[in-house]
Amino acid sequence: MHRYPYVIKLDGQTVAGFSEVSGLTTDTNVAEYRDGSDATSHPRKSSGLSKFTDVTLKRGVVHDAGFAAWLKQPRGPRHLTIEGYDAGGRLVWSHLLMNCTVREHRSKGASMIETITLASHHRPS
Repeated sequence: MHRYPYVIKLDGQTVAGFSEVSGLTTDTNVAEYRDGSDATSHPRKSSGLSKFTDVTLKRGVVHDAGFAAWLKQPRGPRHLTIEGYDAGGRLVWSHLLMNCTVREHRSKGASMIETITLASHHRPS
């Protein structure tokens, strides 16, 4: 059973656990258009560009020295997985965060994390 309801995995290994996660959303613009030969007077809608929001993780602990070093001095983007667990320790959902970069990192000591904000392309796994 996981001590934290949200964990970060890197290369299949759990590297951190957190109490709170937010920002796993995608905003998609909708483009309205009207075909010139269209007999109707209302516009048609089509999906436009999608934007991935930043992911924020709060109140956690890092279990891996390499991951902790990357948070403090990112050396290029990384692919991470965030998993959510229920109270019984069962996996409920998983999101792949592709090409993550660290936007913000606040910690208390070597392993205690207040906040991490990651910019990425993400999608459900």
